Amino acid sequence: MKIIYQCLFLILCLTGCSSKAEVAEEYRYWTYGFTSPAYFEMKTEYLQASMPDGHILSLRTGWSVGGYRPDDGIGDELEPIGSMESQERYTELPDSMVVSWFSHAEKQFYAANIHFRPDIKKQMMTPYVSNCWDDNRTLYHNQILIGLAPGGYVKVWGKGGCGDKEILVGKFKGWKMVESITGTKPYQLREQTEEYHEKFADILAKPIPYEKWQ
Repeated sequence: MKIIYQCLFLILCLTGCSSKAEVAEEYRYWTYGFTSPAYFEMKTEYLQASMPDGHILSLRTGWSVGGYRPDDGIGDELEPIGSMESQERYTELPDSMVVSWFSHAEKQFYAANIHFRPDIKKQMMTPYVSNCWDDNRTLYHNQILIGLAPGGYVKVWGKGGCGDKEILVGKFKGWKMVESITGTKPYQLREQTEEYHEKFADILAKPIPYEKWQ
């Protein structure tokens, strides 16, 4: 159940269903979420999206991803599974994002820039038909899933519906920060970090496999 709890991909379709011939307006709105390798807990600290019209969105963060032991024993992969958050009702994808997070394993803050190339955005907003619910719903790959890993490695996907094949937005490399963009300092996360290190002492006794996320 731990995998289900931590990796549950909450597809926020809002309300209403699309017909076989039309796309429900709700499915046009993009969402976002985070994931990380199972053993390596990351605390999301900041996410900002730059929109094509110049508008800047400050998006909700503050929860942790990862930090659990998978039932299959494989916990250092960065896979496109994770929870999603509802987004304001924007149909147009952002041009770029800035993300900041804390890696408990390293006791280190990171920040990174994420860019959405025009061709990738076009792929993400090209409608396709999914038969997951047996009613041929028309969907988009507009669920932005941000994978965070130790070392400042970031991998981003455009997810579709119901486990349909995702689109890789790109791989990005962040930089170290002495505190988060919002001003949070490592000592403010000390209790959570100590609990994490106690829980995963056996994993942290081994070298962190940075090469898996490059």
